[in-house]
Amino acid sequence: MVRHSNTWVFNISPENWDSCSSGPVDGDFHGNENVGEPWHGLSTSARNKPDGLNRGDLVLARRTSGSGDPYGVLGIWRFHKAQKIRDQSNVPWKDAKYEYVLYCRPIQRELDEIYTEPWDQVSFTTHNLQGAITSLQPEHRDDYFQELLDHAGTNEDVRAVLKSQLEGTADLTDFFRTESHTDVDLQQSSEQSDLLNIETPSIGQRFNQEAIEQWFNTGFGYQISGINPRRTEEGDRFVLLFSQEDGPYEDNIGDEEFEYIGEGMPENGDQNTSSSGNSVLIDAVDEAIPIFFFYKGTDDQEWEYRGLVDVVEWNWQTNPEAKREEIVFSMQMQTEEDDLDSDDKSSLSGELYLIPVSDGWLPQFNQTVMSALSLELVADVPQSLRDISADRIWGTTATESKKKQKHAEEMDTGDHILFYHDGDFIGTGIVGSTFIDREIGEFIWDNPDSKYIFTVEDFSTETPSIHRVWEELGYDGQPVVSGFQRVASHRLENLSAETISKL
Repeated sequence: MVRHSNTWVFNISPENWDSCSSGPVDGDFHGNENVGEPWHGLSTSARNKPDGLNRGDLVLARRTSGSGDPYGVLGIWRFHKAQKIRDQSNVPWKDAKYEYVLYCRPIQRELDEIYTEPWDQVSFTTHNLQGAITSLQPEHRDDYFQELLDHAGTNEDVRAVLKSQLEGTADLTDFFRTESHTDVDLQQSSEQSDLLNIETPSIGQRFNQEAIEQWFNTGFGYQISGINPRRTEEGDRFVLLFSQEDGPYEDNIGDEEFEYIGEGMPENGDQNTSSSGNSVLIDAVDEAIPIFFFYKGTDDQEWEYRGLVDVVEWNWQTNPEAKREEIVFSMQMQTEEDDLDSDDKSSLSGELYLIPVSDGWLPQFNQTVMSALSLELVADVPQSLRDISADRIWGTTATESKKKQKHAEEMDTGDHILFYHDGDFIGTGIVGSTFIDREIGEFIWDNPDSKYIFTVEDFSTETPSIHRVWEELGYDGQPVVSGFQRVASHRLENLSAETISKL
């Protein structure tokens, strides 16, 4: 189901309105917290499913035509959660076979006077409101809000919410922060994400769905999907990422590096880079978007929090069984050890950087690293470049990826480098000087973004094999360097003397 905004229309038939407005009565199945609260149902034939709904979304509850009574918006609610029903005895509605119930919380359970849409005066039509539930386009939502603000039947609470939405200051999650929750273990961790004002769970901590929703002030609808883009109150993006051992996708989950299949079920054909989940993970290759990763084994009842992960790169792959194209994201776990000093952790002096050289940059690499750089006969050489007493030079681009940016800025004299291309290492060397200079990047490679410059000393093409390095560093998965990275200091302790001698 497409989510256009945080506002939904629930279309409720006249014969079901009273029971939807008054809420369920059976606390054994629906939970005592939902008894007496407004709700709605989705039949098995409903066009839209509840997977796009988030806790706190605004609901315009409409009574449809057909009874002779006025039709239109009769309630303003907030969505709480969805639940799949076991049998029809769980719901009071007899007009169809129902599959889901949608629990809500009232802002105004019923308006003092129903709002009937003046179709000749608004920007939307009945076609835009088709289905038991539908997400409003932003322009239609704003038109609705303005109409309801001017409507005599709305109370002060509703008008305050609508006004704040139109002004862009609404916070629909405040209501749920003050709710009383039970049977949820929320043992707090003192660690916080560097980028978000969100308390980070402890690695290994286990959660059920409600606990995750409560921790991150969000909702997943009737079940958790794989890629869940979210925003903080300040508007910063983050992602809640989930993988199941027995899930519908063939994710290759490892301890440190793993592959994650993009969203889009096999029956829907080729996956799409523009879907909300896939697009945010693609953005995360170059942008600092925190990704909280959860995993559930076949026999597990709860989700295990594995930690924050980085998206290193993404590629297309053909799935011959499904006969479609899928997006594969190469992921890497973030570890605290990445920030430890190496002085006490390794016999290798300095850090070790793994630097890929793409096909497009290989000619430049051959000219400035494989071969000695000669500027004697070149005119208009920047003075900063003339001051460098080195024959070989390389660099990396500026990026919004916080981890890569941090590692690029911390590269220092004496650090070791392994250059990678096409399945193996093609060169090794030691960092001489480091500096930030866009002018040099533009002069040498015609790319001012390549401003993190370093000279390469003791360069050699006699390198240890990537398979040997991968095994000694303890990496899982295929030996592929997908992005500029620094090896965690604790892994360097396992490098053999023979390997170190070639660095």
